[in-house]
Amino acid sequence: MQRLPNTRVVVFYDKEQAHRLARLTERFPLVTLAFPIAEDALEQALR
Repeated sequence: MQRLPNTRVVVFYDKEQAHRLARLTERFPLVTLAFPIAEDALEQALR
């Protein structure tokens, strides 16, 4: 991610693991979606 500055990373996660994800979102610009993922939320994240 650091070597490709125009790359967007989408992370899918279980809500029980949100505390672990917080460390990554502080460090990297991530798009995060919790399961279950709504189709419209996924479509918006990919735009």
